[in-house]
Formats: sequence, C-alpha cells, structure tokens
Amino acid sequence: MARTVADLPPGSRITEQISLGVITRTFPLSIIGPVLSKTGTASVRRHDLPAQVVVYWMIVLALYMQSSHREVMRCLL
Repeated sequence: MARTVADLPPGSRITEQISLGVITRTFPLSIIGPVLSKTGTASVRRHDLPAQVVVYWMIVLALYMQSSHREVMRCLL
C-alpha cells in the first residue's frame, strides 16, 4: 500500500515539531522496557545509546521520514 509522506509546514524546522515528552507520554518506558526484555534486546550494560533511546529514535524516524537521521537524533538528545 502506497503512503503519502507528511511534510513539515513551510518555514518550520523539525526541532519545532519533535518533543521527546510527547513521545514518552505516548510510549512510556513502562511499555518499552518489557517489550525489549521479551524480545531479548534490552541493554545488559550501560551504553552511549541505550536500547530505549534507539526505540524512541526509530519511532520518530518513522514519523519524520523526510528528515535526516542525524537531525532526528540531535533533536531527541
């Protein structure tokens, strides 16, 4: 099924659109943690990029496909 890519409003930047607070309220760690554990992908040690951050990054990348990976990560961090 073909999808239409959503564009940002003219003159706006991705930083004005992404809010980590909104993403974490929609997908709280209480949901993401057990899913990572069940799938065996939870971080065992402390890393620079924990598994939970990767999940949030992938969610935002799916929402803003037209933006670069680097820009999305910069906004999240």
